[in-house]
Amino acid sequence: MDVRLENAVLGWDLENCDSVRVFPSDAVGEGFCITEGAGYPAWRDMSDTERMARMLLGAWRLVVNDRVPVDKVHTALMVIPEFRALLDEDFFDRALK
Repeated sequence: MDVRLENAVLGWDLENCDSVRVFPSDAVGEGFCITEGAGYPAWRDMSDTERMARMLLGAWRLVVNDRVPVDKVHTALMVIPEFRALLDEDFFDRALK
């Protein structure tokens, strides 16, 4: 299921690093102690470029500060079409091999 960037919430739980996912802002994100994205009122006033930068900074924080495995964060972000569009075309060929 795709989740558009404008509606995307990245949620994670520091107690369970396997619990990282992106869900729509109108879905219930129970079980997540920290979120980034469309759950914040300022998100609505941001451009797509600003939203992506904020989402990627949140993802960076997960990996660097909270020690969430990068592959878990990457998998979560892949449901956002705007994130997939940032990747090189050959990324998908390499990932499938």
